[in-house]
Amino acid sequence: MGMFSEMLRELDRNTVKYMVDDMREKIEKQEAEITVLQGKVEEQESVLARKDTALAEKDAALAEKDAEIKRLREMLRDKTKA
Repeated sequence: MGMFSEMLRELDRNTVKYMVDDMREKIEKQEAEITVLQGKVEEQESVLARKDTALAEKDAALAEKDAEIKRLREMLRDKTKA
């Protein structure tokens, strides 16, 4: 009976070790996936930042053009009044 109990204890230890090793492997795979996904997110953030910069530059150019149009309209209006 004592030998049977010892075998069961060893089997339990092996089972626990297997489960721990399996969980560790799953965690390592998930960490690798997270790293890949973080890289993709950072890449997308970089793309969005570049697009935001381009949009801001276009907005500034449009604002300049709007100001120029307003100035030219005022000049035209002043000339037609004279």
